[in-house]
Amino acid sequence: MTDQRDFDLIIAGAGPAGAALAYRMAAGGASVLLLEKQEAPARDRNWVVDVEEGCFSRANIPFPTKDSLWKKPREHFLATSDMQTMIEIERVPLVSVKNDLYIREVLNRAVNAGITLMCGREACSPILNRDCVVGLESRDSSGAKEKIYARIVADCTGINAALRTRTPDHWRMNESIEPEDVVFARREVRSVRKDLLSEEMICKPYRDGVRIDRSGARGPYSIESVFLDLKDLFVDILVGAKPDAGGKRTCAEMIDTIIDKMPFTGEVLYGGEGPIPIRSPHNCPVGNGIISIGDSAFQTVPIHGSGFASAVIAAEIAARNIIHALEIKRYDRKALWTYVSEFARGRGALIAYYDVIRRSVDKMRLSDIDRMIRAGIIGQRETVTGLSVRPFPVSPVYLAGKIIRGYRHFPLLVRFGIAGVRAKMEYEKYRKYPKYYE
Repeated sequence: MTDQRDFDLIIAGAGPAGAALAYRMAAGGASVLLLEKQEAPARDRNWVVDVEEGCFSRANIPFPTKDSLWKKPREHFLATSDMQTMIEIERVPLVSVKNDLYIREVLNRAVNAGITLMCGREACSPILNRDCVVGLESRDSSGAKEKIYARIVADCTGINAALRTRTPDHWRMNESIEPEDVVFARREVRSVRKDLLSEEMICKPYRDGVRIDRSGARGPYSIESVFLDLKDLFVDILVGAKPDAGGKRTCAEMIDTIIDKMPFTGEVLYGGEGPIPIRSPHNCPVGNGIISIGDSAFQTVPIHGSGFASAVIAAEIAARNIIHALEIKRYDRKALWTYVSEFARGRGALIAYYDVIRRSVDKMRLSDIDRMIRAGIIGQRETVTGLSVRPFPVSPVYLAGKIIRGYRHFPLLVRFGIAGVRAKMEYEKYRKYPKYYE
């Protein structure tokens, strides 16, 4: 089946990146087609995500409504792998959002503003003509194929990058991700059965209204987070680990281990899992007539594995660039390069910074991470800075404080310092990313 259509922009994938881009492009008056392979938007995204509070205003998208916000814990702690040392994290700069509900909120606004949303249709490959992407080939659930044409195509298909990875080799866009740069995460919200609940069943250190983030649950680069709420009767569990870390247990098995300690839990109310790219952003996420955004362009923050904020921020930058390209009627890589440069010099520099930190953590022993937390080398300030996605401070007062706290663990302190210096150098390199494509 071939159906010749003409759009300014086709967006493949209705996740955070695709929804935000559609919303921003609709506001700019462009004709937009958004393709989603699921039969309903965000059907495969029914989990809670922790998002930087300021990203919504930065991305010029609406703040989540009350219905799509998730409850915040009363207290928040960072714990060592053995749970023997806990540091309270104050002023956590995050808002928890029901991913699927928020995406549908944004999509409803975009559709009301005039975009075309087509569900149950998967993007397969880009259509090329004279070394330029001019549309894409898609297929529905029955396997029927359709060619759809547009001036620009946006790949927002996630880590698999269905379109970017099928671009010509000489464009240098089709880079695949290495296994060591992938982490798997799962988040579940389960009900608490009041009829089974008793104080004796709540094992320490879990407490009502408290979230505990256990570092090193399954290797140095891993996390296990538990938030128990006995007022609204739920337990919110997040686990994340590299597939080769600490054995072969899956994320679901990690959650089952936690649930075994909580016999008062009931059905899964909300939950899902998936792979996440944790590396520096793609150096060349644009080609002639095509642009890659979100996980498909490796725009996840490596320190905590969240890509939501990066995706919507990238979508806002991309939307401004695409609207300008449509105005000047140029859709080649040079015309789309502003998106690459602006993202790399801003959010991309921070992602590259934390990728250096992540690679340093990967080489440490679990006991090293625990000792750094106990010694105060990693503490409240570092955790909040990482969650806020900012570089660590390097003032003389800050460094002196770290030396005083960590002098008994001098080799670890030196490694931490060297990683910080290397990360800063990478950050500065990205801050000077080329403004123009050469």
